[in-house]
Amino acid sequence: MDTTIGNLKVGSQLVLGKYGIQDDDPYPIVWLKGTPECDFITEKAVDYLCFDAPERNGIGRNIGLATYTASNLFSFLNSDEAEWFHATHESDEPPGNVLRYAYARYQNHSGFLHHFEEHELASIVLTTYTADNEQVSSLVRLPSIADVTPGDSRMKVFARKGIRPNPTEDLFFYKSRYAELSSEQGFVKFWVRNDGEPTRYVPIINRSGFLDNQMASVCAGVRPVCTLNPDTVVYQHDDGRFYIKPFVVESCAFTDTELFELLGLA
Repeated sequence: MDTTIGNLKVGSQLVLGKYGIQDDDPYPIVWLKGTPECDFITEKAVDYLCFDAPERNGIGRNIGLATYTASNLFSFLNSDEAEWFHATHESDEPPGNVLRYAYARYQNHSGFLHHFEEHELASIVLTTYTADNEQVSSLVRLPSIADVTPGDSRMKVFARKGIRPNPTEDLFFYKSRYAELSSEQGFVKFWVRNDGEPTRYVPIINRSGFLDNQMASVCAGVRPVCTLNPDTVVYQHDDGRFYIKPFVVESCAFTDTELFELLGLA
């Protein structure tokens, strides 16, 4: 029976988009409905990446830049292009050969949204929120500190489930050694965004489930958040998960150029 995103219970599993550690081998992404307002967070950590590559000059020299909208990760998560990197400031470096370890490089990986269907992209709502004490708008975002730590703003899903994510099977297979995982039941530290004043380091939730921080050029798990249109029609598969019912999309999803112009980063 068909229903809508708005009618799904908090904690419901939704399959939306595909992603693969190996770009040419993507797997369906499972999301959890996090709030009654239709905010969804990936059930597991989908990759293990740096927040921002170390830079040769400027504030991010050697350690990367902790500024959310200027980070490589922000650009990557909001691109559906094969070549997602666009410099956001004069000293910006892509997460390529400048990084010491090959597993941390993702310059040549297509954008996070690349393997999403058009109707899936059209179901994601452009959302305005706070990062580094500034207003930001994007399709995909990192969870905020308030989203995952105890308090009134914490996602309702975490009243039932722990905040510490396991890795996807794909992530465990390719990067378990680097993420210090001995099994798929292990927990992955993951990036969260800073709500308040900018700092030199980026907040994470560590493997013990506590708030911590680290340099932007060091890797952590990636657990994206998006908000979906509550009127989007979904159906339940035999596996118990929900899928968006395909529909004709009249207009194309944002190109990188349009998105960066919208965000004021062009």
